[in-house]
Amino acid sequence: MNRLMLSLLVFFSLANYCYSQTSLTKSRKSSRYTYIYKLTDQEAKEIVSTSKIALIKPSLSQPVDSFPNTDREMYKKALPFGNYLAIGAFGNQVQYEFMPMPNVSVDFLRNSLDLRFVLTDNQSVQVNDAIVKIGNVQIKYNPLLNLYQSGLRKSNSVMTVNYKGITSFFKYEIDQKLQSRQSWERQKKKSNKEYSSFTDRIRGNLIFNKPTYRPNDTVRFKAYLVNKKGKGIGYKTLSAFLKEEDEKNEKLVTTIKPYRSGGYEGSFVLSDSLGLKLNSNYTLLLEEKLDGEWKQIFGSSLKFEDYLLPENKLIVRKEFESYYPGIPVNLFIRATDANELPIADGRLELVVKANYLHDKYQNQLFVKDTLWTLNQRLDPISETKITIPENIFPNAELSVAVQVNLLNSNNERLESYTFFKFSAQKTELQLVHKKDSVKVILQTNGASRNENVLLYRTNRKGVVDSTVISLPVTLPIDQQVNRYKVKTSGGKVYETYIYGYPSEIVPSINHTIDSLKIKVFNKFNIPFWYAIVEDGKLRTSGYS
Repeated sequence: MNRLMLSLLVFFSLANYCYSQTSLTKSRKSSRYTYIYKLTDQEAKEIVSTSKIALIKPSLSQPVDSFPNTDREMYKKALPFGNYLAIGAFGNQVQYEFMPMPNVSVDFLRNSLDLRFVLTDNQSVQVNDAIVKIGNVQIKYNPLLNLYQSGLRKSNSVMTVNYKGITSFFKYEIDQKLQSRQSWERQKKKSNKEYSSFTDRIRGNLIFNKPTYRPNDTVRFKAYLVNKKGKGIGYKTLSAFLKEEDEKNEKLVTTIKPYRSGGYEGSFVLSDSLGLKLNSNYTLLLEEKLDGEWKQIFGSSLKFEDYLLPENKLIVRKEFESYYPGIPVNLFIRATDANELPIADGRLELVVKANYLHDKYQNQLFVKDTLWTLNQRLDPISETKITIPENIFPNAELSVAVQVNLLNSNNERLESYTFFKFSAQKTELQLVHKKDSVKVILQTNGASRNENVLLYRTNRKGVVDSTVISLPVTLPIDQQVNRYKVKTSGGKVYETYIYGYPSEIVPSINHTIDSLKIKVFNKFNIPFWYAIVEDGKLRTSGYS
């Protein structure tokens, strides 16, 4: 009996062991959570300085927060000011993400003479009592210029800003755009020098019978080459080589003889023996042999890919994504064959349907499924323009689907769909600038609405303030605000973005024999900084 019980125990243990095994290919390949740790100031400075997070060994304690890896892009929680490190495992790697939460931001006033910048807090209020250092040098606040000022510092330096007990770190670079342009100019000069061996001495044209080729296609080409004086280069026999871009190896494809002075034509097959790579660009080089070496004298590029010939296509385009009363709903339809030529015998069938009802502007409203149909011949030359009547749409806001069918004489059928939104009432939030103020207006079909709303204003740092207010209303211009949003008593939300206020700061210069008089016209009374430079030297600067 004891032996039987032992056998059964071993059997069930083995069964449980086998059942618990999981295929490695189906097991998790990442950690379930990404954990967020608080960094010390020194650890954060090392990360900003080196940009190599994986090499830093932070003294991590308990995580301050975590989130599922599936929601990695959705983490929007506002952490307290400071510096953090997010750590999670993905595949066979541990991934790190530096998450700075500064309580100030830096705006540089770029020039080539000195270093000037402004600090603002998260309410866009200017900061003048922060401790700022670049390296071990403290940058002082200049109360006359209303900014921080110092001599130029080494590029790629780390700026340390301590404000209200929070230390933030910023990377500082000097004239990055200028450096990029100078680098581009050097590259351009180098490129010109590289090809001067044959473009300076010989000019001309080299053309192909088509721009793109498939495997086993025949490449046909013609060339006409002249010297500096514009005369044909003579009756030289040339060899044609095929070279992949950015590669050095050249493959001889054919030898060509001129049919006239400087005039050449030839052909070759893109066979498998050439060992060409699909979806690559190649250069056909014409070369002559001088002193036992091949010299490039001319070239042109071609594409090599396994493309498919296009089939019949039906293209439907619209002018806008949303339509309102007074804006005609125009559709433009074009159909082409495999040769990109218009289809001449096409017949169009148009079906306009209500796709989804977003809102209605009357208590009782019946909305038909099919709003409109049309049968029409396709224009055989150009686009076919069809205007959908405005009176087919109900007194509502809805998404509309348009199905376009094309039939030709061979009973071939093509389908295409397009979608747009129509609203019988156009309600929008508008801003009207006047001197140093902005008027906020909510209007429907051009008429201003008088009502109480909840007004949100968002500054460029994402900080929002809100207040209950009666529209229309006139408010002082806040240069830091880039979005206005209102929520009506019915729960409707309307918003508008500001991509830049009109500054209209216009300088006026009056130059006499021995003096220079400068006036500035500032329509909206916007604070600004100025600097006057002569021959690379700073004459004066200030804040107004």
